Amino acid sequence: MALEIWPMITLIRWRSLVKKGAQPVTSTARTLADISTIQAGLVMVMVLLATAMARGIGFGALARASGRISEAVILQPTPTPARVADSVEILFAGDHYPGQVHTVTGETWYGLFHLTDQWELAAVKVTVQPIHNACADRPGENTGRRVTIDRPETPLFLVRGLSRLRVGPVRTFFSGRQRLFPGETQEFQVGRGVYWMISAFGAVPYTQPGRATDGGIREYSLYVSRSPWAQSQALYGLETGTRGARLYSPPTILWAGDLDADDQMDLFLDTQTGELPGTWVLWLSSLATGSELVHRAAEYHGLTC
Repeated sequence: MALEIWPMITLIRWRSLVKKGAQPVTSTARTLADISTIQAGLVMVMVLLATAMARGIGFGALARASGRISEAVILQPTPTPARVADSVEILFAGDHYPGQVHTVTGETWYGLFHLTDQWELAAVKVTVQPIHNACADRPGENTGRRVTIDRPETPLFLVRGLSRLRVGPVRTFFSGRQRLFPGETQEFQVGRGVYWMISAFGAVPYTQPGRATDGGIREYSLYVSRSPWAQSQALYGLETGTRGARLYSPPTILWAGDLDADDQMDLFLDTQTGELPGTWVLWLSSLATGSELVHRAAEYHGLTC
């Protein structure tokens, strides 16, 4: 600050002398020229410092910039782009009720196929055709939809909207139809020394073999956990708010494997628990947040007449 005030005072004194008709000596003029140069330099430094402070750049960084604004700007931190959330959808090849199909002919999906000796994820093109729905349509109407694909095989399900999907073989730990009754578990070896487990809990009126569903299961729940078994997560729970609620058919595990290629387990469940259609749910480990082991990524709701 003192360096700035001194040349300013000197310059003011020189200008007052000029107004009075005095002629400054040559040495004084040279001094004033030097002062003007110094003052201009100080002003430039102050501008750079003010710019740096406004942009959050430290004095050390500005000194390294050697007075060049372009280099000072480069020192600004680059913001991290926000992660785009995946919007996952699942669908089946076949006939659907009105409002169940949200795709059009020519769009690409990924199908999970069971080949001779392995499961494989393959990209397919879908064809969507209007069909007559016997439950909802009047004569001549075609509000239903038929979804077909450009492969002869039928996939377990179609999926899209997940950036991690890659065509090729998919590690599979289980496929079939597995229902777990209270007290039963299903264990899966995901890696060397790494195990996952699905466990069922609830109360049954009869404990004899073959009579687990006689009278219905009360307070049924299905949990997934992972070694070393310090963490678990609910996958399904019976609605206990309804008086006398009973469950006669537990949810079905259809497939367990590593669909999203993150070396963890993903699940595909059919949550139908009676004669009425249920909901098919895809759980993905790569989308899990917080205390989740898997995330409820997508679902397909079954309908009936």
